[in-house]
Amino acid sequence: MAGVDQDQIDALKKKLKPGDILVGGTRNPGLLGKFTGKVLSVFQGGTPFFHSAIYAGDGEVVDSRSGKGVHQTNLKDFVNRYKMRALRVDTKPSVRAEAVDFAKKQIGKDYNLLGTLSQAFGPRKSNGKREREVADSLYCSELISNAYHTVALAKDRHIGDVRPVDLQKSTNTRIIGELL
Repeated sequence: MAGVDQDQIDALKKKLKPGDILVGGTRNPGLLGKFTGKVLSVFQGGTPFFHSAIYAGDGEVVDSRSGKGVHQTNLKDFVNRYKMRALRVDTKPSVRAEAVDFAKKQIGKDYNLLGTLSQAFGPRKSNGKREREVADSLYCSELISNAYHTVALAKDRHIGDVRPVDLQKSTNTRIIGELL
């Protein structure tokens, strides 16, 4: 697998702030990865970015993925696994810090595979409340939407049904960098 140049990672790291959202798609996938990527892309409105994580600072990322659950990994490993785009949530620094703190407290929880699969059957409508859902398992963007529960990242979706594409299209995020 071809890796990302360390200079590119260092340049991205200089742009990132704790609480930034990383959305990604598989980098250099094999046959199964290509198939999975195409299927996930369909459910993500055609975007190649179907995974999300939160930058915790100091080169660390809090991520939730199948087979690992919610865990912390380093930025280098993350960008070597995913072609990615970095998003900044337009909110106060204290809200971003609270989001990182929440995400870190979820480390060790299982991956919510059923929640991911339910995306194929359509979202629940938002009830207008931005309350966190306490869960024993979280899929990637469910982790992010709960971390940023006070920010409407996907206004028409229930907090437990937010997808990576919703994070990218949100009026409350903006692109700050990418490594493709």
